Amino acid sequence: MKQLFFFLLLVISLSSCQKIMLRYYGVKQPKEETASSLYDYLRKKIAVDSQQIAHFAGYQQYAEFEPEAPEVYIFNREGYRLRYKPDSIDCSGGLTLFLEEWEQMDKLDIDSSLQLSDWAPFFQQAFSQKSYSMAEDSDYVFFIFWGKFMGRINQSAYDWYEQIEAINAKGKERLELQMIAVDPIEGWEKPEK
Repeated sequence: MKQLFFFLLLVISLSSCQKIMLRYYGVKQPKEETASSLYDYLRKKIAVDSQQIAHFAGYQQYAEFEPEAPEVYIFNREGYRLRYKPDSIDCSGGLTLFLEEWEQMDKLDIDSSLQLSDWAPFFQQAFSQKSYSMAEDSDYVFFIFWGKFMGRINQSAYDWYEQIEAINAKGKERLELQMIAVDPIEGWEKPEK
């Protein structure tokens, strides 16, 4: 079943808009990671806090969600997903431009079909192993999907993280960041055949 997970992860990754880059840079075989290995890896790339690292709760949640990386989802304080790109675009490349004009945030369409409360149980905080919950004082939460096994392809995710932190430093709104690892996690219960 573990091999099936790795195969599914590779197929999902290769179906994103980064297909050519994935082939060029070469996706590594994903291996099981720990909270510490994810944190150590990210700390070499960005000034991430350990509370900003999360991962899927298990194989089942991963399979149900079918994540792509790098990818970003934005939710407002009411828990609704905000659309910063048209549905016809299947990659998050436009996020960089959107973040440069942050004042547009109030003009974003709300996707009322996707609520944070339904979505958050898929994830756990890496170090506390608690289900994710948005901080009460946050105006927005950004879920940035990345994978240690993806190497240099993660550069977009690191750039987005730094852009969002720069906006946060200006202090107009409180933006929460969660770096969601798409790597398999050591200790996940193996699915039954």
